[in-house]
Amino acid sequence: MPDMQQMQQMLKSGDFSDLTLKCRGHERRVHRVIVCGQSPVFKAMCSGPFQEASSGVIDLSDHTIVDLDCLLQYLYTRDYSDPATESADAAVSSNADNPGEVMPSTLPNGFNHDMVVDAAASLNVDIPQEVMPSALPMDSTHSPEGDKEGWSAPLRHARMYAIGDRYDIVPLKDLAKSKFGATVYRDGPRTDTFPELIEYVHTSTPESDRGLRDPIQQIIVLSAEYLLMHQDIIEIMLDVPTVAVDMCKGLLAWAETEIKSRNDHIASMQTKHGEEKQRLEQTAAENDIQMKKAEEKLERCKNLAEWLWRCETCRSEFTKTIPIKILDPLGFTECFPCQMSKKYRRAIMWKE
Repeated sequence: MPDMQQMQQMLKSGDFSDLTLKCRGHERRVHRVIVCGQSPVFKAMCSGPFQEASSGVIDLSDHTIVDLDCLLQYLYTRDYSDPATESADAAVSSNADNPGEVMPSTLPNGFNHDMVVDAAASLNVDIPQEVMPSALPMDSTHSPEGDKEGWSAPLRHARMYAIGDRYDIVPLKDLAKSKFGATVYRDGPRTDTFPELIEYVHTSTPESDRGLRDPIQQIIVLSAEYLLMHQDIIEIMLDVPTVAVDMCKGLLAWAETEIKSRNDHIASMQTKHGEEKQRLEQTAAENDIQMKKAEEKLERCKNLAEWLWRCETCRSEFTKTIPIKILDPLGFTECFPCQMSKKYRRAIMWKE
C-alpha cells in the first residue's frame, strides 16, 4: 500500500486520474477510487444518472480552491493543513510539548481554566486538557499574513467540518472538530474573525449538529458581557436567531449549575453545622456529668476535717483527715511508721 508521500505525489501529478474537479477556474485531476471510496456523495455523483458520471467532471465552484485543496489533501493523506493556518496549529503542538511554559491569553478578563471547566460541565461537553487557557500559545491572536482569504485557523477548520458534513465524510468531520477545538479555545472571542466564525458555524451545518456549536456556545456564555458590547455580535444575533438562542440556553444551563453548586454548598455547611452542634451538645452533657461528680466529691469533702495529731508512741506530730462526726482532737493515735512497726512486731510474735 502506498505511503503518504506516494499518495501526495499521486495527487500532485494526477497520473492515471479518471476524474476532474473544477473550482473557479482551477482544475484538479483525481482518482475515483480514492475520492468516491471515502465519500458517498461523490460516489453517487460518479455512478448515478448524473452528468458528472458521464463527463467525468464535477464542478465545485461553490467552494474556494483552498477548500478543495484541503479536502483532496485529506482524502489522499488522511490529514489536511492550510499554509495560512499551519503555523497556528504548530504553535499549539509546540506549546503542548512545553507544558510548563504558560503563555498570555487573549480571552476576556476572568476567562480562565476553572471557568472553562465549569461551563463545559454545565453544558455536558468535554474539553481537551491541552487546549485549556492555562496552556495558551504565545501567538494566541494568530492572523497569518500569508492567509490570502483572511481566515483564522478556527474558521478554516469550521469550513472543513462543513465540507465533511456536506459530502458525508465522517472522519474528516472528526478531524476538523478536533482541530477546531484546539484553536477556538486558544483564540477566544477577541479575534477580528470571531463574529464571522459564529455566523459561519450556525449557518453551515444543521441545528442538530452540535460538533462546533457547543465550543462556540461555551465561549459565548463565558464572554457574554464582553461580546454584547459589540454591535457586530448583536447584528449577528438578529440575523441568525440560533446564536441568541444558544447563548440563552448556555447562560441558563450555567446559572442552573451555579445555583445547584451553591445549594450543595449550603447543604454541606448545614450538615457540618448539625454535626458540630451535636458534638457540642454531647460535650456539654459530658461536662454536666463531670460537674455532678465534682459536686458530689465536694459534698463528701465538707464532712471531712484535717487535724494535727500526736503519735502516742513516738510523740511526733502528723496530720490526718477523718470524718467530722468521729472527730476527737484530744485523742491519741499512732503515726504510720509506728503502726507498721507494731504490725511487724506482732507478725514476729505470731510466728514464734
